[in-house]
Amino acid sequence: MRSELEQSAVVRRGETAVSERFASETLVLDATNDRYVRLNEAGARLWELLEQPAPVRELSAALMRDWGITEQRAQRDVAAFVSSLAERGLVEVTPP
Repeated sequence: MRSELEQSAVVRRGETAVSERFASETLVLDATNDRYVRLNEAGARLWELLEQPAPVRELSAALMRDWGITEQRAQRDVAAFVSSLAERGLVEVTPP
């Protein structure tokens, strides 16, 4: 997956992804490899937003708003998050 995502691309949770929140962490089950992925706070927030499919621009805007980071940093962080989880089959990206 490219490091830069189209801002209008839509991201959704994979059909087989299972997650659980324990205290301050969120764990997502990678059912394909039977492994858990631990999300940091920003990743947990993005995962929460993906309860419904969301455009990349909305995910970036949430990080900018919630963490006070620049647009460029938010886009880079969202791209890394989506790329990492897409490689494991935990999210799917629909191009614009």
